[in-house]
Amino acid sequence: MPTDGPALLKRYETLKGEASTHWKHCEEMTEFVAPSRSGILSKRSPGQRQNRTVFDSTTTMAAEMMAHFITSYTVNPSQQWGAMRGRTDDDAMAEWFEEARDLMLADFANSMFYAEVPEMNVDWCGFGTGCLITDEAPFAVHRTQQAWRGSHYETIMTGRFVGADGPDGLTDTLMYEKSMTADQISRRWPQATLPEKVARCLNEGKPDERFTIVHAILPRSLADQRYAAGAKKMPYASCWI
Repeated sequence: MPTDGPALLKRYETLKGEASTHWKHCEEMTEFVAPSRSGILSKRSPGQRQNRTVFDSTTTMAAEMMAHFITSYTVNPSQQWGAMRGRTDDDAMAEWFEEARDLMLADFANSMFYAEVPEMNVDWCGFGTGCLITDEAPFAVHRTQQAWRGSHYETIMTGRFVGADGPDGLTDTLMYEKSMTADQISRRWPQATLPEKVARCLNEGKPDERFTIVHAILPRSLADQRYAAGAKKMPYASCWI
């Protein structure tokens, strides 16, 4: 399953079908909670008006204030809100935990973390769900980057992601979609063999032609891990389709 693209897409469509009933209610709320989220069940045209029936900003302001209040209370960038702790009182270990905390908070500060968390909280407060993705920052074609490139955070809007629970009732599978241009795809995976349609757009001078990308994150069975190597030996699979 982890490397079977058609099977993953079929499962993604099934999960989207199950969630569509909930998304219908979210769609009705977007104008009053977060107009930028309009188009949950359909694709919005760029520049399309988002709040045709709203004449008062009370609800949107309340949703934004609540999202920012929760963000400032939990992950305030002016405070050392993160901490690590071990099961020992060893001074050397305590110093290591403090150093790791400082590196973690510095990584957050040097990324889009503090900008994306409020966006995720808008969805969480307004629709009861939210999705914040973290990954290593993509390669930059205009400068040399070595070793760790830093973290990249991105909020996926409601209606573009689905999840599934494991046997313990906890979510262990996430699938989401995003729109990327042919140029973005080629720069995101510079060493990959690009799909024929993407490569054709690049060759024909159409780098801004858009494609839908689905990212599936799901557990990999022990049988799949046993005889694999490298990233395919990890307990979770990350598949881009």
